[in-house]
Amino acid sequence: MSSTLSRARAHTVSYHPGPSLHNSPFSGESNVAEDSFLDSEHRAGGPYLCSLPSTSKRVKKDYDRQYHFLANSQKISEATKVRRSRFDPEPHAIPTVIVFLQTIPSQARDAAREIHHSLQAKFPGICVDIIIDIITRPFLRFPVSRSEKIIKKWNEISEEIFLTLDLTEVISVDCKRYGTSETPTENPITVIVNIVKESTSEGITATRLVREILDQFGMSDVDILFHKDEVWS
Repeated sequence: MSSTLSRARAHTVSYHPGPSLHNSPFSGESNVAEDSFLDSEHRAGGPYLCSLPSTSKRVKKDYDRQYHFLANSQKISEATKVRRSRFDPEPHAIPTVIVFLQTIPSQARDAAREIHHSLQAKFPGICVDIIIDIITRPFLRFPVSRSEKIIKKWNEISEEIFLTLDLTEVISVDCKRYGTSETPTENPITVIVNIVKESTSEGITATRLVREILDQFGMSDVDILFHKDEVWS
């Protein structure tokens, strides 16, 4: 996995949605080109992207930005900041031009490359992050209502998960409504497996095992997230 993708997804080891349609910050395909520029459903840019959430400070320098590539993309706003990830912070803040959009257009990665090319000679180390607003919001966790079927079976489900998974790197297993909406029911019910920060596993096999367990209990309409341990705000 390239450094760009691993940083952009530093928290999320593996994500598997249920069949219901909802817009999750973890969903969608991602790929990184040889020049380390990311293209994904929610974010595009490079050559280095801090993982989110991040801490940032606006830069007062007058960057000669060029955004005509995104004229038809309903740009919300833009800013130039130096930032560090809150999760495993970089040793030095990363100067980044951040463009907020409502959706990521198909040409976003090419636009990020052009913006980067126009700035890199004057501002060495500059990066470009074209991103939708939803994934810059803080992630929230809410209790699942006792009336939900999964809560009535959660003791059995969680016990089966613990019996099935290799627990070497597992810290905890939770069932929450997890997402960016402040309205709890707008966030999907998610089984969250918290694992150690140092894990190098991609979690694919473990995710499949958890999905099989949920299916056995008739809980196929539940998301699964393998998540590296962090300090929750």
